[in-house]
Amino acid sequence: MHTVDPHLVKWFEAIYANAVAIGDAALAEDFDEARFRTHLVIVGAESLGMMALLHAAKVVEATLGESGDPLPGYGAAILGLAKSLRLLARAPSALAGSATFSAAT
Repeated sequence: MHTVDPHLVKWFEAIYANAVAIGDAALAEDFDEARFRTHLVIVGAESLGMMALLHAAKVVEATLGESGDPLPGYGAAILGLAKSLRLLARAPSALAGSATFSAAT
């Protein structure tokens, strides 16, 4: 049985909440908000050393672009981010093994 640091759980919850907000913003066609929330997911994933999640968030960032309407495929990119989060949520050992987080606290 793996023990997960409660601080790590809070970080993950924040990343998860921001990922949900990306989808909500995209549905509302508020792409600036989606870009902002994507940036927060990138920062969180980077700080926790979650490389698969970081990659998925970078794909979302690329498809949303810097401004204006997003590129085709942004919905699929957001779905990819959701899948990455789901895999992490189902594997507590992946969360417990975050060396970057352990060293930072």
